Amino acid sequence: MAKRKGKSRKRKQKSRHHRPKQVHTGSLYLEYSGKSHVRANKLESFRRHLDLELAVQRDRVIDFLYNTLSENCATFNFSEWVRVVSTQFSNDPLSTEGSLRSVGGRFNFGRIDDAQFTPFRCLYVASDRHVGLSEYLQRNPDETEEGITAAELNLLTQNPSFFGISGNLQHVLNITNGSSLTGFLNLIKGFKIPDFVNEMADKLDIERPKVITKLDELMSQLLDANFKYFANFLNVPSNSQWFGQICFTAGIEAIVYPSVRGKGDCLAIFPENFLSHESYVELIDAPPNVFNRRIEGPQLLTR
Repeated sequence: MAKRKGKSRKRKQKSRHHRPKQVHTGSLYLEYSGKSHVRANKLESFRRHLDLELAVQRDRVIDFLYNTLSENCATFNFSEWVRVVSTQFSNDPLSTEGSLRSVGGRFNFGRIDDAQFTPFRCLYVASDRHVGLSEYLQRNPDETEEGITAAELNLLTQNPSFFGISGNLQHVLNITNGSSLTGFLNLIKGFKIPDFVNEMADKLDIERPKVITKLDELMSQLLDANFKYFANFLNVPSNSQWFGQICFTAGIEAIVYPSVRGKGDCLAIFPENFLSHESYVELIDAPPNVFNRRIEGPQLLTR
């Protein structure tokens, strides 16, 4: 082959200290953690293979996962907590329909990809008004950004509505201190990433996936502030949504977890799992226009 005429160009050599890109902390799967954004189209094949490999391993111990989570459940009574909804839905604040919109909430599947990930409903409640508004806005309501308020950043045309709510639940998993997750962690930390998946990561110049082996790693995934990243851009659930799906399928009624936006706690409630009429949530001093003031089990939810 003839050589090209003109000045020769020196090839740029890769730095000996080159480091592969890391995967965003939202990560793809409950057993996999990482730390940065990568282009969605480069992750597709990698994501499918990793998902399949981990799903196979998870299915082998799924009954044990259900059992260890259920064994750590207890009754949970709460009073004068807060439910925050947009004004247009203020006549039915106990509706779970909003949790199915878009990609869903922290612990439930919304409309991510109905063919692969069946949506399931969840009712989100906060321990106080400030925490509720912080979670609703997904930012601290007291903070401003270049003079713009949190409500303005969220393009709110109306202020949200607040409702007092109390309840009694029989089968609740409390993860506020993480101790209830020890058995769950012990089951997933033995999972393995196949060599061919690691090789795919190398070719994509991204960090090799790793299995979560520590409680703080697991908690950081479940409480990731940017949990919607992969659901929005890759149409796959976040780690916390996968965890919620496991809890929901195990028959757990709710998850208590610390707010990542405010100083307080939140409840992710699965009303479809209410075991008996002893399990309920009800509004406190709701205005006359509210037509549904109580959810109790067992009942079929269509709203």
